[in-house]
Amino acid sequence: MNVTFILGAGSNVDYGFVTGAELMERIKQRVVSILDNQDDRWTYINIGIPQKQDDKFIYKVLKSFDINADYLSNFYDALRLFQNPSIDYFLKEYPEYDLIGKFVITLEINELETQFEGNVAGDFEKRESMKSKWYHDLFNNNVLSPENIEKNKLNFVTFNYDRSLEYFINSSFRQTYRTSLGENKAEYYLNQLKFIHIHGSLGQFSFKHDEGLDVAYSKNPSYLEKLISKSKGIRTIHEARSNSEMNEAKELIKDSEKVYFLGFGFNKENLESLVDGVDFPTETWATAYGMGRGKKKLAIQDTNNKLGLGRMISCSIEDLFENHSPIHLR
Repeated sequence: MNVTFILGAGSNVDYGFVTGAELMERIKQRVVSILDNQDDRWTYINIGIPQKQDDKFIYKVLKSFDINADYLSNFYDALRLFQNPSIDYFLKEYPEYDLIGKFVITLEINELETQFEGNVAGDFEKRESMKSKWYHDLFNNNVLSPENIEKNKLNFVTFNYDRSLEYFINSSFRQTYRTSLGENKAEYYLNQLKFIHIHGSLGQFSFKHDEGLDVAYSKNPSYLEKLISKSKGIRTIHEARSNSEMNEAKELIKDSEKVYFLGFGFNKENLESLVDGVDFPTETWATAYGMGRGKKKLAIQDTNNKLGLGRMISCSIEDLFENHSPIHLR
């Protein structure tokens, strides 16, 4: 059986990640902090935003890429006055800020991934705080048992930049089947899973033992230059409409017998790109936590009525898995 999970920003907020609007605010805060920590004789009005410890160092590296205080100031002013809470739409209207915009996105995702990695490997209290979340349900419901991975094709199509799900699955699968499978066999099963990042990521995740997320912080120029290089893998909504990842995702959906939209915001442009030329299977389910009936109907219209109202459930991902459509894979 082919099963595809389609993940939106709401799918990982319980793990410390952010929505699109929250990412936009973090980007504004980061730019002000960099300006307030730069060495030039130029001072931006401090608006009460907490400063990042190493943003002075970041500014020095940015200067080597001909990004100065005036440029950053103009970037912030444009962000501040922009009324759509999405960095994607901002960069569509202000292509001259593409480099710095994607770099700051990369900085923020890098920081969030680092925090997540620390929480997964951290103390008991941090690990326990995540136990009721849906990443764990993939194991609790045996979706990610070796038997199910062997018998079924499991795909994860994500519109998120972060690689928290890959990291969690890699760590948890190896620990859960540490003795029964061993390192090489565990790696074999993990590589059967398919992950597609429609909007890009900070790099291809490797399921090799102990390789991790490659986000360890280092206060030297090569670290930030590496992040600038990684930022080239970031794509906005408008750049992702017809890229190879989107086309591959559509082929996976066509071949799937079950599809689950999890924490998906049903952005019109994302939907138009995803549903064009695709027939969804009868067993297509979606969480619609916090969505009213009117917004659900608009989402259904934007899928060309390929997603029925009865399968958009106003519940959490955990409740969807547990109560509405338990995943019994054969």
